[in-house]
Amino acid sequence: MPEVLNPLRDEIPSKLLNKTGFQNIFDMYENVTSKRTEKKLVLYKIKTGHWGSMTYSDMLKGAVDCASSLLFHGIKKGDRVTFACNNRYEWMMMDLAIHRLGAINVTNYVTPDPEKLVISELSFNINNSESRLAFVAGPYVD
Repeated sequence: MPEVLNPLRDEIPSKLLNKTGFQNIFDMYENVTSKRTEKKLVLYKIKTGHWGSMTYSDMLKGAVDCASSLLFHGIKKGDRVTFACNNRYEWMMMDLAIHRLGAINVTNYVTPDPEKLVISELSFNINNSESRLAFVAGPYVD
C-alpha cells in the first residue's frame, strides 16, 4: 500500500502515483514548492505601472488556508465547487485547495466583459453541476 500523501482524503491507487509518487496536482505543487520556496510564481497588477508578486510558498500557504476554510464550510472529497471568475491568482490558490481536499473544481468560461457573457450557459452549468459551493466574481453577480 502506498504511503498516504494527504491525510485529508483517502488515496486512490493510480498510475501517476506509481510512476511519480504524486497522487494529484496539489502533491506535485507541494513538492515543487519545497525546491522553489521564495521564487516568484505570480506577478499581478495592482494599478497602472505597479505590480505585486507572490512566491511559491505564499501560494502554498494560501492554498492550505483556503482548504481549511473549505473544510470548515463542509466541503469534502468528491464535492463539487463552482468558479465563475476572471483569471487571477486567487483562482489558482482555490484550485489547489480543492485538489488538496480531493474535491472537484467545476470551472466556467467567463469573458472579461460581463456584457458578453452568455448567462444561460453559465446558469445551466452551475445549476447542473451539483456544486455545494460557488465562487462568482463581482462583475458576474446580478
